[in-house]
Amino acid sequence: MSQPSAEDDLGFAPNNVAPTDGDGNAIAPRPLPANATSNGFFFESQCFRTPETELFKTAPGVTPPHMASYTGNRFGADISNTALGHLAPCGYQPSELHTAYNMNPLYAKGLNGAGQTVVIVDAWGSGTIAQDAEAFSQLYGLPDITSSNFEVVKGDGIFNNNGVPNRPTIGGWAVETTLDVEWAHAMAPGAKIALVVSPNGPDSPHGKGGGPLFEAVNLAVARGLGNVISNSWSTLEGFISPSATATMERILKQAAAKGIDVNFSSGDNGDEILNAGFQTVDYPASSPNATGIGGTSLFLNPDNTIRFQTGWGNNLTRIADLATLGTPPVVPPLVLGSQGGAGGGSSLTFAKPAFQSGLAGSTRQVPDISMVADPFTGVEVIQTLDQGNGPQLFVEVVGGTSVACPVFSGVMAVASQKAGHGLGQAAPLLYGLTSGITDVVAVASPNNVTGTIDGAPAGADALAAPLGNTTSFVSALYNSPFSTRWFVITFGTDTSLTTGVGWDNVTGLGTPNGEPFVAALAP
Repeated sequence: MSQPSAEDDLGFAPNNVAPTDGDGNAIAPRPLPANATSNGFFFESQCFRTPETELFKTAPGVTPPHMASYTGNRFGADISNTALGHLAPCGYQPSELHTAYNMNPLYAKGLNGAGQTVVIVDAWGSGTIAQDAEAFSQLYGLPDITSSNFEVVKGDGIFNNNGVPNRPTIGGWAVETTLDVEWAHAMAPGAKIALVVSPNGPDSPHGKGGGPLFEAVNLAVARGLGNVISNSWSTLEGFISPSATATMERILKQAAAKGIDVNFSSGDNGDEILNAGFQTVDYPASSPNATGIGGTSLFLNPDNTIRFQTGWGNNLTRIADLATLGTPPVVPPLVLGSQGGAGGGSSLTFAKPAFQSGLAGSTRQVPDISMVADPFTGVEVIQTLDQGNGPQLFVEVVGGTSVACPVFSGVMAVASQKAGHGLGQAAPLLYGLTSGITDVVAVASPNNVTGTIDGAPAGADALAAPLGNTTSFVSALYNSPFSTRWFVITFGTDTSLTTGVGWDNVTGLGTPNGEPFVAALAP
């Protein structure tokens, strides 16, 4: 990876991730069903199922013959399901997160972000964002997206008619923009949204002073567009230049002075060693003048309350091959390793801020707080795509700390409404709370997947590898709807990072508990 300079934001990327089939292929979006109704049900919300046993064997005449049996928890809906509300594998709609995060009592009191504006900063944007967000609102029973509650603000370098085109589909930014707008709106349905779109990369004609994305944040701060700014993008702290960092720090300090909360996703690759070759956190989430948002895996009860949470970090091990081949066992099982996880750890750049004085170490620790981010327990997004048959609406499940950031920013907008003013940087406030945050701890299951392969035992730890520093995790049998292969999927295995009691480097302090969280922030 090349090092970003002060003249561009090369290396800054959105932190959205789709669930995969284990080979890096994302599960495809589905055309919006013709019978979709305003109840918004699409994907299965009961992601964690009772234990079962699956038997795989080679076809007759295939040599050498193999037989494998696996028993344990089951993840996701059956891939044969076609009923709306039960599509595989799993995904949540707004009403389910409203209950999970205890937001409904706030909405019942009129605390829904009214009078506030959530500012979202993204590169390039999406050419269909207004109509997509309105379709999302109609499907899920949210307030309409109109010119009175939604505006697009074009940052320096975005033009219409002078030869520099808008480029709405570059590098995942279109789905990022859609995710950010729809889910900030979902969590703060009464708030306005200002989407600031910026060019991104060294080809921008206005990339000076830390990069166009930095300039877009500065535009939002300078104009006072809103009390909460959500940024679902990052780069590796170990690669960014000091001059670029200095530029952003000046912007963030100015935001805090104005009472503006600026939030950044913590990244989607754990300790980043697979990308960088060394452990590093993501920036700007590591700034002592910003709030870093980590991620969890979220599992719900039938009434949509939280069944359990783990820190987000998935491993996959392939145990059976394609259905078209007869679903033969993979012998030995193919360990595919990490499929992503929330970024976190110790800053290489910044000293420990005063608000983290109770934590170990001498440097800034990331993240500060977290919300759902695991793409295997992700959220539904509605977006216009053209896959060869003309533009049409699709529904897909998206995860990454790109989900956690706008979801948390929506909660902060509700808190700002209750306070009657901007609360400033969230992080220093969070460490002073004695209530309102649910600690996310390491979770283990007595029914983690074990197996027998040609008569030899396969233990839960081996099927969940690599475990890094993790000792407690949850594993389950997973049948991919993309490839039809079978896997052992793990939850709570995030490279070298671990989830534990109190603050940890995957989930920070934990997850907000809606009503008491807002009451504690804005008494």
